[in-house]
Amino acid sequence: MGRFFALIAAVAGGVAAPPANQQSALAAAMDIMAKSNTPPPPPREHTVLKVGLKEFEVSVIAGIEKELESKIPKSASPEVVAGWRNATEAMVKKEYENATAPIKHLVAESWMKLKDDKRDQFAEMISAKYAEIYNKSLPQFVRRVGVPAQFERTFSSMEHFNSSLAHSIASPTTTLVKQMKDYTDLIYYGNIFLQSRKALSLIAVILPDVE
Repeated sequence: MGRFFALIAAVAGGVAAPPANQQSALAAAMDIMAKSNTPPPPPREHTVLKVGLKEFEVSVIAGIEKELESKIPKSASPEVVAGWRNATEAMVKKEYENATAPIKHLVAESWMKLKDDKRDQFAEMISAKYAEIYNKSLPQFVRRVGVPAQFERTFSSMEHFNSSLAHSIASPTTTLVKQMKDYTDLIYYGNIFLQSRKALSLIAVILPDVE
């Protein structure tokens, strides 16, 4: 570094030009300093794919709560009713989000593997198909909750309530996730049918969020 500043001083003070090898070293040092002051490129905008997963979760919770309102014993206190509603939201949220986590990853990974000119079409087709699946699935969730005949036992304790609710939403959740996976694979392979496959390493690749 001392040598570098000596060269700068020599040039500034009108001293005779240094040898060619020193001039090269000086030019290289100045180039490094210039590059070090170059601001980093702006961060890439993170992609979020909106396919209605969150909205459907909200619809399922609202539909189940509405169905259960007519089944709650009239003798139940407001505090107990609030507890059942909170339990419903927590149970559906947990089961639904656990079940759809692989779907989120599948959609994001499939989108990432496609060429740029195929990605928008893929996202639009997924969103449209999922909307159809949601419309057909919501009544199944609500209907299953209304199946238990002995609602007095269902509401007799929070333990019975959670057990009954978990059992009721298990089947429609499984069906929903299977349909989403099947159609995601179908749409993905339909988009790559005419394009040449190219290897893509997903290491250090930031997948888009799926909601």
